[in-house]
Amino acid sequence: IAAARKLNRGFEAVAASADGSSLYVAFQSPLAHPDREAHERSRHVRIWQLDADNGALLAEYIYPLDDPDSFLRDADAGKVGRDDIKISEIQLTPDGNMLIVGETLGASLTAFAIGADGSLSGRRLWAPTMASPDQPRIPDGICLDAEGAVWIANPAAAECVRIAEGGAVLDAVETGQNSFACMLGGADGRTLFIMTAPTSDEETARAAKLGRIEMARVAVGRAGLP
Repeated sequence: IAAARKLNRGFEAVAASADGSSLYVAFQSPLAHPDREAHERSRHVRIWQLDADNGALLAEYIYPLDDPDSFLRDADAGKVGRDDIKISEIQLTPDGNMLIVGETLGASLTAFAIGADGSLSGRRLWAPTMASPDQPRIPDGICLDAEGAVWIANPAAAECVRIAEGGAVLDAVETGQNSFACMLGGADGRTLFIMTAPTSDEETARAAKLGRIEMARVAVGRAGLP
């Protein structure tokens, strides 16, 4: 069934359970199952729980995407279709009790409670990320730190921003280009690695060849499992 997807719309994000026994993987957009019409019509993407040892499917969850008409900033710039709405990234908290999902066009971080059996429930808004309509701040890649804050790579601006639950901005790192993914690492976990590029347009990026990894030192180290 995973083969029934639009090109380049497969697994977009992965997170490991606290004990390492399971992987949670999120499809970027709805599958074309049983046909392409289903893909165009659906607003639901799948999150799979897989056995980390053999890849067996343990559970499947349906993640409802917001209605395209709700993305007012993007609608102001032109029509927003269902196909524009996607999942970007997921993170698991160190205690294994919460899964955080980044929604790029939704400009938000959404959280789920994880049950003892690995099941997901209790969907809630963890934090809005938009600064203002004329200062877009949206999550693409995300990573979690030891104080429970989330760094978001902002593909709409040259920055990577640290956000607390509820949406307060705790820190920001200026980058040389728009940022698309981030991860805390290094010997002490306090080096923020940021993948940047001048654009996300596939043809332009391929021709320019300006993508790079930038680094910044931050005060709080990494946590959780990517």
